[in-house]
Amino acid sequence: MGALIAMFSGPFGAILTKIIEGLFILGVLIGLYYLIHHQASSEQLAKDQQIILNQVIKDQQDFINKTNQLLIDTKKANDDLNTTIATINQNFTKLNDDLNNPDLIKSDRPASAILKQIIKDLGGK
Repeated sequence: MGALIAMFSGPFGAILTKIIEGLFILGVLIGLYYLIHHQASSEQLAKDQQIILNQVIKDQQDFINKTNQLLIDTKKANDDLNTTIATINQNFTKLNDDLNNPDLIKSDRPASAILKQIIKDLGGK
């Protein structure tokens, strides 16, 4: 311990102390530089990540909107198809009722001979 005190007490000690102080100040300055540089890099990274996050949120919202529009279009197409099916069923029922009408089955109606002639002319039996 005495040798350590003797090393710093003479003229050589004053120079050594100044060198150590200089190295300490240099170390603090280098540390501050890297701290500031790291801070700037972190801020830029945070900005970049925020831009990416905003784009992801926008893309998700676009996807949700397109999916909702697809659901609306599918429901409309399904409703249109159901309406068409109902119309066809009504027409089929009406046609069936007309074909099963007893008045239609009679062959002694006045128009019956004309219809038979038209069918014969068209190549029917």
